[in-house]
Amino acid sequence: MAFSTKGYKRNSPDVNKKVNVIPSGDITMKGVDFKVKGTDNLGNTKIMEPGKNYKFPGSTVTETKLNNNNMSEIKTSYNKTTTTLKNAKTAAVRPGNQGLPGMMNTGVGTKSQKGESESPLKQGRKTYYNNVWGRTKKK
Repeated sequence: MAFSTKGYKRNSPDVNKKVNVIPSGDITMKGVDFKVKGTDNLGNTKIMEPGKNYKFPGSTVTETKLNNNNMSEIKTSYNKTTTTLKNAKTAAVRPGNQGLPGMMNTGVGTKSQKGESESPLKQGRKTYYNNVWGRTKKK
């Protein structure tokens, strides 16, 4: 494996390579004109911006040039993970669901199956409606 000491700096001989391996955990982005993804030998990853300095716990950092195609892949991956987590959380609070391990199914924001209470938001709307119009809303 060939190491690069200048990485993606403007005047570096390695500026046009797809990937550069830096033999250090201390990375400077001074003199670099674009974002770079850095992953150290321990698996720590950062999106690095031009002009800033970064410190990785590992002893080597693999740098990858980020262009519009790479950024959209990263955003898509992030959005899929976020959506999956949101879906899992909302599924856990639906009445009748067992929920996720370690999470309680509280039925937040819904009437319980016994019809005991409404959400605070719905109660607030009813109170506002009653105060403004002096009557209850027809069902």
